[in-house]
Amino acid sequence: MKEVGIYHICKVVILFVVGGYVFSFGVSRPINNWDLVGYVAASCQMDGNFGPALSACVYSDIKRSVPEYVYSDLISGEYRLGVFKDHVALQQQVPFYSIRVVYVAAMRLISGVAGVSYTTSTHLISAVFAAFLAINVFAWLLGRQFGLAFSFVLVSILIDRLGIRDLARLSSPDSMAAFLFVFVAYLKSVGFNRFGFFLSILFPLIRTDFLLAAWLFQISFLRTQGLRSVSLLMLLSLFSVIWVNDIFGYYGWGVIISFTFVKQVPYPSLLDGSIGVIFYSDLVWSALISASENPHAVVYIVATGVSAVLFVNGLRSKVGLWMYFIPIAFVVLHLMLFPAYMSRFFV
Repeated sequence: MKEVGIYHICKVVILFVVGGYVFSFGVSRPINNWDLVGYVAASCQMDGNFGPALSACVYSDIKRSVPEYVYSDLISGEYRLGVFKDHVALQQQVPFYSIRVVYVAAMRLISGVAGVSYTTSTHLISAVFAAFLAINVFAWLLGRQFGLAFSFVLVSILIDRLGIRDLARLSSPDSMAAFLFVFVAYLKSVGFNRFGFFLSILFPLIRTDFLLAAWLFQISFLRTQGLRSVSLLMLLSLFSVIWVNDIFGYYGWGVIISFTFVKQVPYPSLLDGSIGVIFYSDLVWSALISASENPHAVVYIVATGVSAVLFVNGLRSKVGLWMYFIPIAFVVLHLMLFPAYMSRFFV
């Protein structure tokens, strides 16, 4: 009895250590990547700032929240300087970011409740959800009977090698999306199917490209939730993306491809959204090569091998099969639709 008590105390202590380490690492070493400007702009615009007032709101918020050298970097270079100098250019960046509805709402909530800048709120969100992600991974390992010490060692390696620490430092919704992905998988693995099923509707509202994740998870709930419920939630997920894109004036798939892979320009509304087949094929091939060279490739290879073994053995472990299949399918489909292997998308 006493040993059980000590075990649970050690488990709680390690949970706090794991979460506390990731959180403190994130908030103390924020990267302040360029997306920070876009998300702060989306929040400022929600406050009713347009035109010159939008520029004033965005850059004053950032300037008082980051070191001078970081601020200088965010307004340096042809593209960044162009956005800084012209409020029209800044306003044209907003549709890329305002579609991440849950993330922007979280920024505004934390800023209002805690009295911090929108810039600081991005640091807090990323650090908090990266910490939750690390804790969730640790809890999942314990649930697989790996043992306390081994689970701690393994999660420590994963925090570093899979990039969880990097997610904690980014001003982006990536840690929030990654946490939800793992949390829904965890809920499914422990039998909380209905809760995980309905949570999946949030995926595309955090990151619209996570519509893929929403659909993959929703399909995996067919046995427990039924075809009608799954079909309805898949349609709602799709309509939420269409609705959000329409409300916030998103430019569409062709423009984002041109903006990302041809040239970043201060005025994306002027870009041609037509994409050549050969050009796109080259992008996909390059993305696949990048994925194969990334440290994550080892995980994909192992996951594919385990999935194959499970399939050959007659799907004896259906839970194990979907847990390997969904991440692999997500990565492949994402690369086909947006051919850039950025580690933060796939942690």
